[in-house]
Amino acid sequence: HITKLLVEKATLEHRVSRRFAELGSQVYKKSQAEDKSVSLTDPEIRQIIDETKRLDRELSEVEATLERERRPKKSAKK
Repeated sequence: HITKLLVEKATLEHRVSRRFAELGSQVYKKSQAEDKSVSLTDPEIRQIIDETKRLDRELSEVEATLERERRPKKSAKK
């Protein structure tokens, strides 16, 4: 189970990283094309930010689950 969580964590980290790269690329392109500041309310920018936030929340959940799984289990006293 821990191995599955580690793979899921790595996958989510990669997807978040790709979204950050995509966000930076979009901001750069828009700033060069329009030669002005870029708004965070721009639909394309907003969509990337929202997707990144969703992935980050998902990653946090996986990390919390992984942390719980790694804790030593307390044996029941008889």
